Amino acid sequence: MIKVWSSNTVSGYKTGMGALRSFLSFPLPSGCVVKDLWNPFDSGVNESGWIAFMLWLKRPKLRGGRGVTFDTAQAYLGGVCSVIAVVTGTRPSLAKMPLLVMAKKAWRRVSRPQRKKRGLTHTQLQAIIKRGQLGKKRDRVGAAITVLGYHGLLRLAEIFEEGIAWENITVGDDNVELWLPGSKTDVFREGSKATITRQVWDLIMDLLQVDPRTATGRLFCITRASYLKWLSLSLDDDQWGHSLRRGGAQHLFNCGVPVEVIKRRGRWVSDCVYRYLHCENSDARVVSEALASQ
Repeated sequence: MIKVWSSNTVSGYKTGMGALRSFLSFPLPSGCVVKDLWNPFDSGVNESGWIAFMLWLKRPKLRGGRGVTFDTAQAYLGGVCSVIAVVTGTRPSLAKMPLLVMAKKAWRRVSRPQRKKRGLTHTQLQAIIKRGQLGKKRDRVGAAITVLGYHGLLRLAEIFEEGIAWENITVGDDNVELWLPGSKTDVFREGSKATITRQVWDLIMDLLQVDPRTATGRLFCITRASYLKWLSLSLDDDQWGHSLRRGGAQHLFNCGVPVEVIKRRGRWVSDCVYRYLHCENSDARVVSEALASQ
């Protein structure tokens, strides 16, 4: 028997493959043909089959019993992918299935308590920049990513999962445009642009210590997990990767930039940007004085 484990805490082979066999043999409602057409060993890229399997794990009524938790389902999916990798030589990339990723995020959001992350302050950003300028290569790269995420209002997925390539960067006299091949709000994968000033770009190049005229491949060659581990040593417990995007939006708001401009620059398609922004004490004092004068 092949021994494959999906994580260091839960065995994914026996439980995951057992759940998969039960799913493939379980009589789903009439008209549901996804299960009959899906063979993960022959068509591991079939996103509909993976979504149906995940929903079957979550819904007690579909299984004829109780559902499983999100963490257990993650272990099952990881175990099945590991077995497929051993048998076929290719591991299915679930991270490249956008609908499945969205479904997993929704499940995780309702199953785990959410912690609101504080935005990165400008003072903290300056401290990180100083650390990068005086530190080793890892500190320089970490500081460069932080500067780009803060000033470009970037999501970490846009930096790491989708990746920013050197050939997709246009350097102008005043501004620098970065072509993003994919984004959470770019549902049609048409690509979008992020803009930073030339001064910010020169700072990033100074931190990376590379020549952009000869550089190729990706802008950053470290993983998201490595960056978050580095970032956790620099920020508080209630700050994380998304604090860069939120902190940059808050800084623009404090400088008097209209919210609609922040939305366009940060590629927000909804009004959730208002959840990131809060009024300074001076604004609250002006409002109070105006109300008191009436």
